Amino acid sequence: MIKSQLAAQMGLWQARHNEALLIPDLADKTGLSRDFLYRLYRDDIQRLDLDKLEILCRFFGCSPDDLIWLPDTDLPAADSSSE
Repeated sequence: MIKSQLAAQMGLWQARHNEALLIPDLADKTGLSRDFLYRLYRDDIQRLDLDKLEILCRFFGCSPDDLIWLPDTDLPAADSSSE
């Protein structure tokens, strides 16, 4: 399952700006809903639209893999040599 790193990005932003960043503040600054941001923060989200991911990446000045990541799994890696 893909995991959110929103909390980590919020912490980095706070450290860089020496200012608290709460979910309501992030909602105001990005135009994204509080409900969406709370669910993403708690890793309780089933879908993440690319436009919302882009808004967050632009706000934090990061790439998508700084906001979401796929933990190691037991699934074999795709083998491109068989194509």
